[in-house]
Amino acid sequence: MSQENLPPANENPPPQEIKPMEGEVFTLEERRQRRSLSAPPPPLHILSALATIALDWIWFGIELPATLSLAFIPSLIPLTLGLGLLNMAAVTLVQHFLADEAWGKALAKGLVMGIVAGVPYPVFGTVIGVPLATWAGIREVQKLLPPKN
Repeated sequence: MSQENLPPANENPPPQEIKPMEGEVFTLEERRQRRSLSAPPPPLHILSALATIALDWIWFGIELPATLSLAFIPSLIPLTLGLGLLNMAAVTLVQHFLADEAWGKALAKGLVMGIVAGVPYPVFGTVIGVPLATWAGIREVQKLLPPKN
């Protein structure tokens, strides 16, 4: 590159015009009020969380007798897989049709909750499902309440 095309070293480039950004402007007080009024949206629809809890406990009625009898212990594997698939289907359908999520996102959530519910005995389904159901329930109640002014 030749030196003829370069600008002199002591010359500053021309100033560029700065355009203001468009959008909403909130004061700090408005942001604090908005943040305190609503909880973040839950990752699952309330019916997905309740289905996980309910299926986990209903299936426990089948798993417990199978555990107590040594002859039926091998049946725990198909029972666990059946519960996982049933819960996966339930959560996927609720998330897609009621929570209006895309099939991929709904299927991913269904798969995770199916694995959670498929663990034998109602420990993980309850431990994971109850906080999610509570979170979703609080969010639904907040929607019903009039906004604070």
